[in-house]
Amino acid sequence: MKRFLVLGYGGSGGSTLAYMMDQLRSDLAAEGIDRIPAGWQFVHVDVPSGEESGPDGLGNVEQQGGRYIGLGPKAGSYADLDHTVSRRLAGNRALDTIGTWAPRNPASIATPISVGAGQYRAVGRMITLSKVEQIRADLQTAWDDLHRNETHSEMAQVARTLKMDGYSQQEVPIVLVVSSMAGGAGASMALDVCRILTTIPGLDPKLMAVFMVSADIFD
Repeated sequence: MKRFLVLGYGGSGGSTLAYMMDQLRSDLAAEGIDRIPAGWQFVHVDVPSGEESGPDGLGNVEQQGGRYIGLGPKAGSYADLDHTVSRRLAGNRALDTIGTWAPRNPASIATPISVGAGQYRAVGRMITLSKVEQIRADLQTAWDDLHRNETHSEMAQVARTLKMDGYSQQEVPIVLVVSSMAGGAGASMALDVCRILTTIPGLDPKLMAVFMVSADIFD
């Protein structure tokens, strides 16, 4: 019995987590457990400020007991976002780090960034970079929840109920990341958010697995 931090990036990642959570809740209910234990943390990271509906009539990640991190601003244009990020990087003499991929003419990007990246990976990545501190803080909160005394007690009880191998609170939680290689937001943020994850004390990058679905899944 192990603890997991499961993250879904973008729409595809969020849908995958919603299916996983629905299946887990069904399996656990059959054993008399009425919710997903706190030792299995689910986090959906996407651009829209509010999480979209779940797939096939299911609840989304937040509605099923997980977390949602919405990165998109409620208002403003991409040009405003580009200016904010560029000014921050310039202050740290790091403006060259976006020079090879950021749109050369920010004013030409008409995508409404409050609702998504519009399948533009550069737009999605710029949105992600503008919210690094928020992402880091929210991921730290989910990680901290895996280490609470209440979580340890609950996981031990679930292990007994399911007649699984004993639970050890000394084992480092496993991190699973799900995203898409084909989309905008999920594909653009995948590597950056994984890098942010590695800054969390106690998280072992060797216990992190990344699952990237290819474009054919949308057929």
